Amino acid sequence: IAFLVIETKLPRCPSSSPILSVWLTVVLKDHGMVPFIKIFLDDECYRGPSLSILEQLSVINAEEYMSIIVGALCSSTQGELQLKLDLLKSLLRILETPKGRAAFRVSSGFNGLLSLLSDLEGSLHEPPLQMWGAVTPSQTLELVLHTLCAVSAALHLDPVNGDFFRRNGLFEKLAEDLCLLGCFGAPEEEGAPPRSWSDTKVRPFADLLSSAFSTSCPFPSRIQSSLQILSFLDSMVSGTLHLRRDLKESLRAGQELVVNAQKEDAGRDLHGNVRQWPDREERMDDGDAVIMHPGIVCIMVRLLPCLYHEDHPQLSEEIQCSVASHLQSLVKSEKNRQVMCEAGMLRTLLTSCCRDLGTGSSPLHSRLIRIFEKLASQAIEPDVLRQFLGLGIHPSLSTATKTLNSKGHEGDCGCSGSQAADSGTTEGPANARSRCGVAQDVKSSGASQDSTMALQTALSLISMTSPRNLQPQRAALAPSFVEFDMSMEGYGCLFIPTLSTIMGTSTEYSVSGGIGTGASRSFPPPGGLTFSCWFLISRQATVTEGHPLRFLTLVRHLARTEQPFVCFSISLCPDDLSLVVSTEEKEFQPLDVMEPEDEAEPSAGRQLQVRCGQLLACGQWHHLAVVVTKEMKRNCTVSTYLDGQVIGSAKMLYIQALPGPFLSMDPSSFVDVYGYISTPRVWRQKSSLIWRLGPAYLFDEAISMDTLAVIIKLGPRYCGNFQAVHAQGEDQDSEATPLIAEERVSFGLHVSSSSLTSVANIRNDYNEVDSRLIAKEMNISSRDNAMPVFLLRNCAGHLSGSLRTLGAVAVGQLGVRVFHSSPAASSLDFIGGPAILLGLISLATDDNTMYAAVKVLHSVLTSNAMCDCLMQHISGYKIMAFLLRKKTSLLNHRIFQLILSIAGTAELGFRPSAVTNMGVFQHILCNFELWMNTADNLELALFSHLVEILQSPREGPRNAEVGHQAQLIPKLVFLFNEPSLAPSKVPTIIAILGCQLRGHFSIQDLLRVGLFVVYTLKPASVSERHICVDGAGDPPVPAKHLEKTIWLRNQLLEMLLSVISSPQLHLSSEAKEEVFLNLGPDWFLLLLQGHLHPSTTVLALKLLLHFLSDPSLRGRFKDGLSAGSWVECSREGTDIVMDNLKSHPTVPDQSPFYLIVSAFFLQMPLTELKHDPNLDAMLQWLLQMHHQQEVLRAGLCTEGVLLLLEMLKSTMSQPLAGSEDGTWEQMFPSSVMQFLGLVYRSYPQDPVWRAPDLLQTLAIVTFPLGTQKEVVAEPAWNTSSSDAAAEGDSPSEGLQAPAKSHSTRKQLKEFTQILLRELLLGAPSPKQWLPMEVLLEAFPDNATKQQRRDFQSEVLLSIMEIFHTMNGGSVPILRGDKEPQPNAEGAAVPSLANISGFTQKLVEKLYNGMFSADPRHILLFITEHIMVVRILLMAVPV
Repeated sequence: IAFLVIETKLPRCPSSSPILSVWLTVVLKDHGMVPFIKIFLDDECYRGPSLSILEQLSVINAEEYMSIIVGALCSSTQGELQLKLDLLKSLLRILETPKGRAAFRVSSGFNGLLSLLSDLEGSLHEPPLQMWGAVTPSQTLELVLHTLCAVSAALHLDPVNGDFFRRNGLFEKLAEDLCLLGCFGAPEEEGAPPRSWSDTKVRPFADLLSSAFSTSCPFPSRIQSSLQILSFLDSMVSGTLHLRRDLKESLRAGQELVVNAQKEDAGRDLHGNVRQWPDREERMDDGDAVIMHPGIVCIMVRLLPCLYHEDHPQLSEEIQCSVASHLQSLVKSEKNRQVMCEAGMLRTLLTSCCRDLGTGSSPLHSRLIRIFEKLASQAIEPDVLRQFLGLGIHPSLSTATKTLNSKGHEGDCGCSGSQAADSGTTEGPANARSRCGVAQDVKSSGASQDSTMALQTALSLISMTSPRNLQPQRAALAPSFVEFDMSMEGYGCLFIPTLSTIMGTSTEYSVSGGIGTGASRSFPPPGGLTFSCWFLISRQATVTEGHPLRFLTLVRHLARTEQPFVCFSISLCPDDLSLVVSTEEKEFQPLDVMEPEDEAEPSAGRQLQVRCGQLLACGQWHHLAVVVTKEMKRNCTVSTYLDGQVIGSAKMLYIQALPGPFLSMDPSSFVDVYGYISTPRVWRQKSSLIWRLGPAYLFDEAISMDTLAVIIKLGPRYCGNFQAVHAQGEDQDSEATPLIAEERVSFGLHVSSSSLTSVANIRNDYNEVDSRLIAKEMNISSRDNAMPVFLLRNCAGHLSGSLRTLGAVAVGQLGVRVFHSSPAASSLDFIGGPAILLGLISLATDDNTMYAAVKVLHSVLTSNAMCDCLMQHISGYKIMAFLLRKKTSLLNHRIFQLILSIAGTAELGFRPSAVTNMGVFQHILCNFELWMNTADNLELALFSHLVEILQSPREGPRNAEVGHQAQLIPKLVFLFNEPSLAPSKVPTIIAILGCQLRGHFSIQDLLRVGLFVVYTLKPASVSERHICVDGAGDPPVPAKHLEKTIWLRNQLLEMLLSVISSPQLHLSSEAKEEVFLNLGPDWFLLLLQGHLHPSTTVLALKLLLHFLSDPSLRGRFKDGLSAGSWVECSREGTDIVMDNLKSHPTVPDQSPFYLIVSAFFLQMPLTELKHDPNLDAMLQWLLQMHHQQEVLRAGLCTEGVLLLLEMLKSTMSQPLAGSEDGTWEQMFPSSVMQFLGLVYRSYPQDPVWRAPDLLQTLAIVTFPLGTQKEVVAEPAWNTSSSDAAAEGDSPSEGLQAPAKSHSTRKQLKEFTQILLRELLLGAPSPKQWLPMEVLLEAFPDNATKQQRRDFQSEVLLSIMEIFHTMNGGSVPILRGDKEPQPNAEGAAVPSLANISGFTQKLVEKLYNGMFSADPRHILLFITEHIMVVRILLMAVPV
C-alpha cells in the first residue's frame, strides 16, 4: 500500500520533483523499506517504479544501490533476460556520474557483469543448445550489448576503473567469456594442415558490419552474431558503445559507418584526410579515431582466430582478413601504435595469432606482420621479440643456425616479414618498395628454406628498426616521453613537489617534504642554476589561442599567506615562437582572475625573450638548456641554448630571496618551493598545442659549454644522473667520470624511472607533506588509495647532498600520456643483438637475402649506439668480415653502398663524410682481400671512395686519422704483393697512400712504405740500367716482372716526394729531421746504387736533397757518416750515378742530375723544377727563377757546389768517346762551369766561395793526380824536375789517369784562380793563409809521396802565376822552356803579408822536397817579390 502511495505521489511534483523524490527516498531508507523494494524487482509490473526509487537512492548512497543491482543481476536466472536488461538500463543511467562509477567498482560490479556474460555460455551456438532453445539470438545479443555498454560506461573517462580493470586481468576474462558465447569457432591446433586461400578482394569491415545488422542478412547466424559482437567491441574501442541503447541503434550506427566509409572513399582524393567517425566527441587524431580502450583492441585480436568456421571457410577467411585490415587501420597513426604497445597488443598477437604469424601462406600473415612491425618499431619487450624471431624455427635447421642459436635463440630467424603489398592493406615503412622487390626475387629464385627464413626475418626487422624520426645530425631512437595535449582539457602537467623548503630559525622540521638526509636545499641557488630538457613539438598552438609551451614554472608560497608567486619561468611564446625566460615575481592565479596590468611589459631586467622559430621543427627532438649564472649582488647572466647553439644571452636580475613583496619572514614560518612542467590546472586553456617531454634536469649550478656538449652527445635516451658518463666516441672500457657534482643535481626526470602508485603509497613510502601537496594538486583526498598516480622518480634521489624533491607526478586525466619507448632496435640488445644480425648474414644464400640482412644491421647500427658497443665486445665486425669473405659471390654494389652507409661515408655531399663506425671501416672496408675477389670489381669503387673521403676538405684529416688507426697503409702495401692486382689499380692505391700520409702524417706509416721500397730493390747482380720503362704515370704494358717492380718503386718514390714536400703537410724542421733520421742515410744511399734504374736514382736524389736543404739535416747527415767522409761518400755516390747513366743503352740524359744538384745549390725547392733535356736552357731558367731573397738570407748551399764539382770530376774522368766536341762528357761540364761563373758573379760575397771544403774539392778537380812523372809534366802549368822520382815510390800507384786533358780543365783553372785572387787581395789576418794550407793538403790520404809532390807542385805553381798576374807581369815567371806572356790587364798589388807568407810556404815546401820545379824559376819568383817588397816599403811614408 505504501509503495502504491509513493508511486502515485512521485510523478505529481512538477516543480521540485528531484528534491521531493530524494526526500521521499530518504524517508523510505530511514524506515528500513529498501529491502522490501528489492522484492518488487522480480515483478515486471512494479519493476520500473522500483528501479526509479533505487536510482534516487543512489544519490544518497550509491554503494547500496550498486550492491542491490549487482546482486539482482547475479541472482537472476537464465530465463530472466528482461529483468537483466531492465537492471542494466538502470545501471547505465547511474554510471553516467563519477560517484556511480566509483560505487560500481567498490561493489564488484565488473565481476557481476562478467559473470552475466559467463552465464550466456553457448547461447549463440548454431544449432542452438537445448538449454537455450527458448532464447533467440537477438535477445542474447541485446543482453550482450547492454552488458558491454555497462562495462564501457563504467570505464569511460574513469582512470580508476580503467586501472582496476587492467590490473585485475578483466580484459582477458571478458575475451574468454565472449569466446564461450557459441558464435565463435575454436582456435586451430598447431598441427592442423594449412588452409588454401583464394586471393579475392576483401570487403571493408564497415560493409560487413552493415550486412550483419541488416534485416536481410546474407550471413549464417553464428557469423552474423560474431560480427555484431565485433561491432560492439569496435564501438567500445572508440568509447561510444554506452551511447547506444538497443540493436536498432546499432543497426543505424552500422549504416552510418558504411555511409562514412563511402564518403571517405569518394573524398580521399580531394581531401586526403577524412574523419572516420562523425561525432566530435570521438576525438579525431589526424584522421584516425583515438583509441580510448586499447584493451578492447586486444580482445578483438584474441577473437580473430576464433572467427574461422569450418562450414564457411571462404567467408570466414574474408571476415578475418577484413578484421585484420581494420585493426591495421587502427594503428596507422604513431599515437595509436604507442597506445597499443602500452596495452600489450604485441604479446596478445603472439599468444593468439602465433600460427598465422609463422605461416607465410596464411591469408592473415601479411596483415598481422604489418601490424606487428608497426608496433614493434615503437616498443616491444625483449621476450616478445625473441618469441617472434623464433616463430619460423623448424627442427631441420642447418648446423650453422643451431650454432648461432646456442645462446637461447640469439640467431633465431623467425616468421616472415611483410610480403608484396596486398590491395587492401596500407603501405609499409619507407623501404616497402625495396622489400617487395626483394621478396619477389626470392620467390622466383627458389632459395633454400634457411635463406628464405632469413629473408623473411630480415624484412620484418628492417621494418621494425628503420628510424621513424629524422634528426638533423643522425637518425636516433626516440626516447620515452610524457606527452601533453592541450586540446583535451586545456591543461596537463608534471607537478614537482618540494623542490626546496626555506625554513625559519624556529620552524619545525616536519613541515618539510622531499627526500634525503641532508639539510634543506637553498633557494635560489647561490651559484646559479641550469635547466636542461629534451622536447618535441607535435603540433604548435595558433597565435589566436595564445597558449605558451611552458617548459618550467617555479612557484613559491610563504606559509600563513594566501597567494603563491611564480619566481622563475621558461616558456615558448606562440606569437613569434620566442623563448621567454623570466625571473619576475608574479601571482600564481587563474588566467581569468589575472588583472589586465599583468599583460603589460615586464619589469626591467627581469625577462629575456629570444626568437628561435627558425631553429625549431615539428616532429624533431630538440635540446633546450637555460643557464643562469649568478654574479655580484642581485645580478645574473642568463644564456639560452637550443641544440647546443647559443640563441640568446643577457644580464638580468636574479631570483629574489623571498616570494612576492615580502622582505622578511617570521622565524617560525617557511617558504615552500614547487614546480610545474607544462600547463597546470589553474592556467587551463584549450588549444591545439601538443608536445612531448623527454629527460629533464635541474642543476644548482651554471654548467659550462663543454658539459653541455657532453649532455647533447649522450642524446635523449640517456637516463642517468651524470655521475658515470662515457661520452660517445670514447673507450667504453675506460673509467667513467662524473659530469655534474652529485650535490648539485636537484632533480632528474625520465620515464624509464617511473611507476604507477597512489597518494596513500606516496605517504607511506616518502612523507605526508608531499602526499598532501600531490593530493591537493590532483583534487583528490590525501588518503586516497584508488586513483592511479603516475610518478616519475627523481633519479638523483639516492645521491648525497641536500634534500631533493621525490620526483614529479602527472596531473591531467586526458591531457597527459606516457609512453615507454623500447623499439626493436633497442630490445635486440637484450636477446643477443649482434649475434642475431650476424646469424641472418650467415644464412644468406643469395644476394637479395644478403642485402636484407645487411640492411637490418645498417638500420640497427644507425639508430642504436649500444649495438655498436656490443659488436665491438664480441668482435662482431671481424665475424662479419669472415662471413662476407665466405659469401663473396653475393656481394654487389647495393650491399657495398649499405656498408659505406654503416661506416658513415656513403652520402658524400649530403652530410659530412666522416667515418663514424670504426669497426666497419677497419675490419670490413679496409679488408681488401674481401673486396678483391668480388664479381663486380667492387675494389675499384672502394679505392675511389677512399680517395674521395681522404681528400674531403672538411673531414679528410679526421678520416685519415681513422685510417691510421685502422692500419690502412700496411694493408694497402700488402696488396702490392698480390699476384692478381692489376697494374691499373696501382695508381689509385698509391693515391690513397699519399692522401693518407698528407691527412695524418705518421712516421711509422712512412717507414712501412720506405721498407717496401727497399723490398723492391734487386741485388747488385741484377742490373736495371738496360730496362726500358715508359712514362712514370702509366704502368708498362705488357709488363714484365722487373719492369713492373721498377715502375711501382718509382711511383712510390714520387708519392713520398710529393708528400714530404706537400704544402698541405707543413712539416716542421724537427719533424723533418725525425723523418730523415728514422729513414736513415743508408736508405737513401741504397737507392743510389749503380745497378738501379736511372729514374729511380733521380727520384732518390730528389728525395735526399729535399731533406738536405735543411742546414741542420746536412750537419746530421755528415755526422751520421764516418768523420771526414762526407765528400768521399758524395764522390762515391756520384760515381754510382754517373756509372748508371753512362751504361744506359740510349743517349744518357744527365740533365736531371745536374739540374737537381744546381737547384739544391741555389736553395730552390726541387718540386718547382721542370724537366727539359737542354741543360743550358734549364740552368738559365734556374738562374732566373730561383729565390734570390732566400739566397741572400741563407746563402748558397756549400754541399750543393761540392756535389757539382764531384759530378764534374766524375764526368771528366770518363774516357772520351768519338770526337772531343759535341759529346755529353764535354758539353755538360762546360755548361756547369758557366753556371758556376754566373752564380759567382751574382753572389760574389757569399761565404761558400771561401769555404775550405770548396777550395779543397776545387783543387782536387782542377789538379788531378797522375800515375807517373810524364803525366804530371803534361799540363801547361806543370814543370817536371830531374829528381821527380820519389825515393822508393812505385809509379804504378797512381789514383787517376785520364787519357788526355779535358777541355773543361782550363775553365776550372780560371775559376780557381779567380777565387784565389780574391783571397789574396783580401785584408791580411792571422788565418789568412788557411785556404792555402787547405789547397796544399787536398790530396787523398792514400796518395803516394810522388803524387803528393806533384799535386803540391801544381798548386804552388798556380799560386805563383796568380802573384805574377797580380804584379802586372813586369817580371816573367817561366814554366818549363816557355816564356810567360805579359798580362795586359792591370792587377792589384798583393799585400806584404801575403807575399811574405806565400814565399815562406814556398821555401818550406822546397826545403822538404815537396816542390818539383825549375830552381831558376823559383829564384826569379823570389827575387821579383823581394823587389816588390822593397818598392812597397819605399812607398810607405816615414
